[in-house]
Amino acid sequence: MIADRISQDVQRHKERVREALKSRLPEVVAREDIVTAPTGRRLRVPVRFLDDVRFRPAPPAGDDATPAAGGEGLPGLDHEEPAVEVELTLEEIADLLFETLRLPNLQPKTAEDETPQEAVEGVARQGPAPRLDRRRTLLERLKTGGPLREDHLRFRDARPRPRPVARAVVVFVRDASGSMDDDKRFRVRAAAFWTLSWLRRQYPHVESAFVVHDTAAEEVDEHAFFHVGVMGGTLISTGLELAAEILEARYPRQEWNRYVLFFSDGENWPGDREDLIAAVRRLHEACELVAYGEVEAGRGPHRALDILQPLAAQLPRYRAGTIRHPAEVAGWLGAVFGGGGHVA
Repeated sequence: MIADRISQDVQRHKERVREALKSRLPEVVAREDIVTAPTGRRLRVPVRFLDDVRFRPAPPAGDDATPAAGGEGLPGLDHEEPAVEVELTLEEIADLLFETLRLPNLQPKTAEDETPQEAVEGVARQGPAPRLDRRRTLLERLKTGGPLREDHLRFRDARPRPRPVARAVVVFVRDASGSMDDDKRFRVRAAAFWTLSWLRRQYPHVESAFVVHDTAAEEVDEHAFFHVGVMGGTLISTGLELAAEILEARYPRQEWNRYVLFFSDGENWPGDREDLIAAVRRLHEACELVAYGEVEAGRGPHRALDILQPLAAQLPRYRAGTIRHPAEVAGWLGAVFGGGGHVA
């Protein structure tokens, strides 16, 4: 049928657009205008023009109509792939980005972590017309014979069934020291923004807390976490220690799934080395996941990523990676929440 072919063509085109958009996600995630966009605003994302494949006969050998390369007055042979703009909401972009991400080790902690949910199961003699079970009704009629009677009717029954809901808290820790310039702060902002967008879209029972630190740590609200400026030196352990205190004071392990994400450029005070390692180990024992994003590409004996690198093989719930450019945010999210481990 023509209508079926049209429907198949439309569906195929949607899938091709979807795949083209997914290939552009690292660039889309890195765009500052998207990170700062208000909820509901439609955003334009250019994708390669998706024309249907057509087979054309090759020109005959030696055809004079074939354009020559170069030459005065002749058209050039450079080709730029055409593109079309696709309009998406922030939520639609988030769906593409987050479809394979999961909070690791998430599980219900107490019997209270359940909500009633209707499930269609079993058979009833009464019910609304949309739930009429035609097959069972026919069987009842065949058992007794004769015309269809009211007592033959059978309906699919809807019964309340508890659905487990896992409560979780995510503590975001950000290095706000003097070495965190505008570019580094934006990488942190992009990573935290997309993580929060994902959590709020897929996990309605997740809470969040925010910590900033230089050589001392302070709990702040979400706005301050994203916008506070630079401060003094760097002791990453202070931010992690405050995160541990927040979890112990407000989110007991037996009731909450607990996650800590911390971000820094890695330029930590050399004397903080042992305290930093101890803080990560302590959080690992107390949390479902501890993840580190280093927003700098440098290396050295005092860089936090190098100091913590041996822990990647020792602590299964610790994950780390670099975010050297905003376009690497998507890869970091995939490594942390998509089943990956330590990434360089």
